[in-house]
Amino acid sequence: MKKTVCMIALAGLFWSLAAASKTELQTVHIEYRYNTVTSDAKNTLRWTTDGTKKTDYFDVQTGASVSRATQSLSAISTAGKNKVLPKALRALLLYAVSPRKTAEQDAFCFTQDGKKLTVQFVHRGVAYRIQSDENGMLDVEKSFFIADHVAENTGGVFTLVRSALPGGKPPRPEAEAAAEAEAETDALKAPEEADALKAPEEAQEVASLVTEKAEPPQGPAPDEKNAAASKPEPEAGDFVPPPYEGDATDMHNICWENIDFVPDTADEKAQQYYAGHLRISLKDGILRIRGTLSPKNRIKAEAEEAKQP
Repeated sequence: MKKTVCMIALAGLFWSLAAASKTELQTVHIEYRYNTVTSDAKNTLRWTTDGTKKTDYFDVQTGASVSRATQSLSAISTAGKNKVLPKALRALLLYAVSPRKTAEQDAFCFTQDGKKLTVQFVHRGVAYRIQSDENGMLDVEKSFFIADHVAENTGGVFTLVRSALPGGKPPRPEAEAAAEAEAETDALKAPEEADALKAPEEAQEVASLVTEKAEPPQGPAPDEKNAAASKPEPEAGDFVPPPYEGDATDMHNICWENIDFVPDTADEKAQQYYAGHLRISLKDGILRIRGTLSPKNRIKAEAEEAKQP
């Protein structure tokens, strides 16, 4: 059963992870619990690196995380000036150590289909998508996506750009829509075709004779077909979206179908970066992430890939 839920996300997502050494990345084990439904004192972020274990959570009294995850874990997300982890991952992990009230500035949505989870949210003008496989596993090199500049910052107030809002992009080409409609029609016909295969041989022969005698389908003349095929599709640059009547400062009004995501991975200049798999699950509104990430040497990895047939 497929289930989609949207809620307000957290705004203060300045999270970063840290390594014990500034020159060499360390293996990191992560355990994460976040209640997507309501404020929960049990929300926690635990990590182990270089033999050191830490547990962090949101402190209601101080309005900050107890173990200062945003500061003490900063070196794992970058090595020098290079990103070694997806930005989407560090943003997601900060949910457990941030106040729920800050979510009013962002949008957080997840789609659940069995064990497969897709999480989307916006933070400070950047949109993120995190997508697991059918078994609920996240590949830190393949499962994270990002889209920059979906909102503009004016005096600390973020406003979604017109293309990120409903009606902000031109409709899909007619050919694409027609192909989708044809696919849906084929799906509906599939049961009927299956029944036809089960029919007696004599009945199939009769159906064949009837088909041969049937009138050919009516359609446009060859010239009309050529004219339709040669009709140019409108270019995206010619499209002028109508004015948006809603509140563009509300991130919940983002149109996810309009967002052009790209892979959110480590920078190519990073000689070391993190690789590995994390298990993500959602049950009774509780989002959990657990797994170990290990450093990967880029030169060695590229050499191994070159050896593959």
